[in-house]
Amino acid sequence: MDGLCDMQVHGFTRILSQSYRASLRVHLSQHSNNVKNRYYYIQYGQVTYA
Repeated sequence: MDGLCDMQVHGFTRILSQSYRASLRVHLSQHSNNVKNRYYYIQYGQVTYA
C-alpha cells in the first residue's frame, strides 16, 4: 500500500510541476512572436525554447 501511495503522490506532484511549467511557458511566450513554436513547446512539455 505504501508503494501505491508513493506512486499517487509522485504522479500528483508531476502533474502539478507540468502545469506550473506550462503556465510559466505561456507567460514567457507572450514575448514571443512565433505562435507555432509557442504551441509546440506547450504541447510537448519541453523545458526550454529552441
